[in-house]
Amino acid sequence: MTESSPADGARDTSPQSAKGSFLQKLPLKQIWANRNTISVRLYLAFGGAVLFILLASAVALISVGTISRSLSKVNNESIPQLETSFEMSRLGTQIINSLPRIVSTTDFNEFETLIIDTHATQSAFLTQLETLAESDMHSDSAAEIRTFGLSINENTARIEELVRSRFDLMAQSTRFLNRVSTLSEEFDHLLITAVDDQLFYALTGFREIEGNAPTRVATLRQGEIDIYRHLIGIKTGSSETIMLLNALFNVDDLDDVYPLRESFFTSSDRIRRALSYVTGIAEYDQLFELASVLQSYGMDDGNGFDLRIETLKLTNDLTDLVIANNDLLNRTSESIQRSVQLIREDTNAATAASEGVIVISFVVLSIVNLATIVGALLIAWLYVGRNIVSRMTYLAAHMRDMAGGKLDEEVVMSGDDEIAEMAVALEGFRHNTLEVQRLNLVEELANQLSEQNEKLEKTNADLVKAQDQIVMQEKLAALGELTAGVAHEIKNPLNFIINFSDVSKELIDEMSEEIEKLDIPKEEPDNPDEDFDPLLMDDLFGDLTENLERISHHGHRANRIVIDMLAMGRGSTEWKPVDLNELIDSHVRLAFHSARGQDSDFQLKIEEEYDDKMGDVNAIPQDLGRVFLNICSNACQATDQRRHDESLQGESSYTPTLSVKSIRYDEGVDIVFQDNGPGMPPDVVEKIFQPFFTTKDPNKGTGLGMSLANDIVAQHGGQILIESRVGEGAQFTVRLPEDPSAALALIEHEDDGSESNASAS
Repeated sequence: MTESSPADGARDTSPQSAKGSFLQKLPLKQIWANRNTISVRLYLAFGGAVLFILLASAVALISVGTISRSLSKVNNESIPQLETSFEMSRLGTQIINSLPRIVSTTDFNEFETLIIDTHATQSAFLTQLETLAESDMHSDSAAEIRTFGLSINENTARIEELVRSRFDLMAQSTRFLNRVSTLSEEFDHLLITAVDDQLFYALTGFREIEGNAPTRVATLRQGEIDIYRHLIGIKTGSSETIMLLNALFNVDDLDDVYPLRESFFTSSDRIRRALSYVTGIAEYDQLFELASVLQSYGMDDGNGFDLRIETLKLTNDLTDLVIANNDLLNRTSESIQRSVQLIREDTNAATAASEGVIVISFVVLSIVNLATIVGALLIAWLYVGRNIVSRMTYLAAHMRDMAGGKLDEEVVMSGDDEIAEMAVALEGFRHNTLEVQRLNLVEELANQLSEQNEKLEKTNADLVKAQDQIVMQEKLAALGELTAGVAHEIKNPLNFIINFSDVSKELIDEMSEEIEKLDIPKEEPDNPDEDFDPLLMDDLFGDLTENLERISHHGHRANRIVIDMLAMGRGSTEWKPVDLNELIDSHVRLAFHSARGQDSDFQLKIEEEYDDKMGDVNAIPQDLGRVFLNICSNACQATDQRRHDESLQGESSYTPTLSVKSIRYDEGVDIVFQDNGPGMPPDVVEKIFQPFFTTKDPNKGTGLGMSLANDIVAQHGGQILIESRVGEGAQFTVRLPEDPSAALALIEHEDDGSESNASAS
C-alpha cells in the first residue's frame, strides 16, 4: 500500500456522494460510477448471498411443506385415531374387568362405589366412541367398533339393573329366613310342651297335680299313646320342612330347587295328616295355625321356592351378560387391531414420502451451501482481507494510539472509498482532540479550585459548630464550678437550720417537762378570763414540735440534694450499697427544679411507683445519679417543648407528666422513666447513643448526655432500653443486674479469658 497525503490520495466525498447516491438512485450507470466504493461491492456480495439464501429457503420451504403435510396427517389423523383406539380398548377392558366384582359383591356400599367408578369409565368410553365416529377412520371398522361399544355399554347397564334387583331379592330372602327361624322357635316351644304333657298323661294317667293328692282325670288308653306318636311326627315333619327351607337358600343350581320343593310338599302333607289325629289336645289350634303358616312359606305366591328360583335365574342372566360382554370386548379388540393395522400402513406411506423429500432437499441444500461457502471465502480473501481489514487495522492502530494519548502522528491513507473518508475524519478528530485537551486542562484547574473552596467552607462550618460546643462546655464547666460554690455556701445555712431546729425541739421538750413539774391541772379553767390555759399550751407545744420536725425533714432533704450535687461535681469510682428508690427520687426532684429554674412557668406531674422490695443495690451512686438526672432532664425538656407547641396551637388541655417506676425481680432491677412528650422517630432512636448527636440547639446541648449515660449503665453491667412513638411519648428502661459490680467483674474475667485463649492460639 502506498501512502499519500489526504490532499493527494483522498477525494472530497460527502454524505450525498457515493454511498448516499447509491442509496437514493438505483440505475446501473450510477452503480457503475460508484463501483469502487465498499458499500456497492458489499451490496453486490450480499445480494448474491441473499439469492443463494432465497434459493435454499425455497427448497427448504418446499421440503418443509411436504414433510409438514405428512406429519400433519400423521399427527392430526393417525395418532389421534391410534390414541382413541387404544383408549377405547383400555376403557372397555376396565369396564369388563369391573363387572365380575359388581356381580359377585354382596356389600351394597361397595356395589355403589363400583357403580360410580364404572359410570365414570362408561362416560369416558362413550366420549371415545363419539370421537371415533367423528374421525376419518375407515368407515367399516369405525361403524363396527361403535356398534360393539354401544352393545357393551347397554349390557353393562343391564347388569347394573339386574344386580340391584338381586340385592332386593337378597333382602327379601333374608327377611324370609328370619321369619322361618322365628316360626321354627315357636314350633319347637309349642311341640316340646305338648309332647311332654302328652307323654306324662299317657304314662301316669294324670293331667296335672294339685297339692299333695293327685287328681286322676283320665285313664290310660292306647289312643293317648297314638296322639303322643303323632305329635312326635308333627315335630319331626316341622323340623324337616324348616330344614328344607333353610337348605333352599344354599342351593346354587336351579335344577336342585325342584327336588327340594317336592320334599317340602311331602313333609307338609305328613304334618297335615298327623294334625288330623290330635284334634282333641289343647294346643291343636296353635299347631294348626303354625302348620298353615309353614305350608304357606312353600306354596303361596312369592314363597321361598319362587324367591330362590327368581334369584338363581337372575344370577344366570348376569353370568350370560358378563360372558356376552367378554365376547363383545374380544370382537371390539379384533376390530381395533384391524384399524390399527390400516392406520400403520397409512403412516408408513406418509413417512416414506417424507423421507424421499428429505433426501432431495438434503442434496439441493448441500450444493447451495457449498456454493455459498466458496463465495464467502473468495469475498473474505480477495476483498475483505486485502482491501478492508488491512486498512481498518491501520486506522485501529492510530485510534489506540490516540486513546493512549499519543496525538502527534499524522493519519495518512490512500483510496477513494469510505475507509479513506474515515481516515480524513480521524485526522480532523486528532486536531480537535489536541484543542480539547488544552481546554479540559483549564476546566480541570477551575474544578479543583471550586472543590477546595467547598472544602474550606465545610471546614469553616465545622469549626463554628465546634466553637459553639466548646463555648457550651465552658459555660457548663463554669456553671458547675459556680454550682459547687453555691452548694458549699448553701450547705452551711442548711446545717444551722437543721441544728437549730433540732435544738429548738429539745428546748420545747424541756419546757414541756418543766411545766408538767408545776402540776398545773389540765382541766379547763372555771374562769375563762384567766390568762393561763394549760390545754392551749399543750396544743402550741405540739404545733411547734410538728413545725420543727418539718423544718428538719426538708432541711435534711435540701442538704441531701446539695450533697448529691457536690458528689456529682467531684465524681467517684467507689462501689457501695445504695438505696435505689431514694437515689431515683432525689435526682427526679433535682431535674424538675433545674427545669423550673430555667422556666418558672414549667409544671410537671410526677407519678412515682417504687417497689418496696427494692432495698440497696451495689453501685457507683454519683455515676448512676448522672444517668437518672440526664434521662429526667431530657423528659422535662421534651414535655416542656410539647407544652409550648400545643399552647401555640391554642390547645391548653395538655399536662406534662413523668412516670417513674422501680421493679425488683430475681435477676436484677428495672427503672422505667416514661414521659408524654412528642416522642422520637425511629431514625433518632437509632442514633441517640452516638456521641455528639443531638436534636437540640448547640447552645442547649452537646449530644454527650445519652452517650455517657449508656456507657455508665454498661459499666454497671446493664443496658438502656428505649420505646418511643411519635406523638405519644418515650419510655426509657434502665435494666441493672442483681449485683452490678459482680456482673461486671464476671464479664471482665470472661473477656480476659477469651483474650488469653486467643493469644495462646
